[in-house]
Amino acid sequence: MKKISILLLLTLFVLSVNAQTQIFVLDFETAGTYTTSVPEFTDGAGDYFIRTDGSDIGTWVEFTDIQGSYYFAVMDTDGSPGTYTNVTLNINGIDISNYSNLEFRIYLAEDQSTDGNEDWDDDTYVHITGSIDGALSENLIWIESELAGSNSVPRIDTDFDGFGDGTEITPAFIQFSTNITGTGSLLDIAIEFNELTAGDEDIAIDHIEIYGTPPPGGATCSVALPITEGTHHAVHTATDDYDQWYVFTATVDGTITVEN
Repeated sequence: MKKISILLLLTLFVLSVNAQTQIFVLDFETAGTYTTSVPEFTDGAGDYFIRTDGSDIGTWVEFTDIQGSYYFAVMDTDGSPGTYTNVTLNINGIDISNYSNLEFRIYLAEDQSTDGNEDWDDDTYVHITGSIDGALSENLIWIESELAGSNSVPRIDTDFDGFGDGTEITPAFIQFSTNITGTGSLLDIAIEFNELTAGDEDIAIDHIEIYGTPPPGGATCSVALPITEGTHHAVHTATDDYDQWYVFTATVDGTITVEN
């Protein structure tokens, strides 16, 4: 077989691999982007519902692995100056148009009780839900006390039955994530804080993110290759948006047949 070697500038149209990308982030470093059911407040100690850097709540409230400087913290919401048993933080109108495989991510922490025990009661919970285009809300992440009665450990409620059976929430911020079912145009997130109404009943949240898979796209790439007639050649293209091998067969007239 006659073989010829030529240097050919090959231009291929490359389809992007379906990789998730960040659609939305709320890191609390600046005010805004969310709303609350009641005005934010703090007594400077152990009664608060507020975006904070720790300077306007009790100095004994300590967290580690904070994602930046600010986070949102909740404790004893029915103490002065707050008189609330149930409060919410809402993030509305997140544009998810044309995205699929949606994912919710959040960092969670809970301050260690001053007496060494955890003080969540069985009516204390944090429920995070999502709704697409006004549809019924979907349970995303729940945090519940692990036992009936009083003074229990807060954990992830993996089966949404009202009792924490998963990972314990500790003073170290840890990221948790879960899938969001469906697609649409606008996503609303609601974070409900219920009966965090005693000292040491608290939670802190940070760095809320929405990820998704964008629609298929494309790009061209040019690669200089030695081409041999009748043989198979593979081209590997990689960027932040795609990572793909293409195989083609060369002919003597320079025709390229792309096989995948």
